[in-house]
Amino acid sequence: MITLKELADKVNGKLIGDGAIIISTVDDVKFASSKSIAFAFLSKYKKEIASSSAAAFVVTSDEDLKDNAGIVVENPYLAMITILDLFDNRPVPVFNISKHSELHDSVEKPNNLHIGAFSVIEQDVVLGNNVFIGNGVKINAGCIIGDNSVIYDNVVLYDNTVLGKNCIIGSIKKIMNKGKK
Repeated sequence: MITLKELADKVNGKLIGDGAIIISTVDDVKFASSKSIAFAFLSKYKKEIASSSAAAFVVTSDEDLKDNAGIVVENPYLAMITILDLFDNRPVPVFNISKHSELHDSVEKPNNLHIGAFSVIEQDVVLGNNVFIGNGVKINAGCIIGDNSVIYDNVVLYDNTVLGKNCIIGSIKKIMNKGKK
């Protein structure tokens, strides 16, 4: 949790309203709660401010807020990145290669590579820097994984799949509703 004033300071924005408001989430302007900050700098979202439950908004003009609390910024996209980073609570990965994984000899080991247990990386795979590969992952031949990408447990990438930089890939788990007909 962070106060609206602290957020305004972090993004070098102009605080409008009560700086003591506690912000605990970042949400879409339509689905925001009384503890949320929402981005409303695009015209399609500006009209949603009046009906939103958000505690505060990030905008580019004082007039957009009307009587609501918020932060006025010059560069809303930079502010959005900064705020989203502040609320990112994913754990920082430890980079190592499990002795229970298989890495083909043709694969170069970049900086900060993590490969979890029982993962298999086949020939001619290209891995970027700061790549995190979880447990039980299978990456088939010829795949390219961009810098700063995360591949969570039990994902399979088929031959010649290309992931760009900063990708996050997770497996889909089907949940069965047992006992109901």
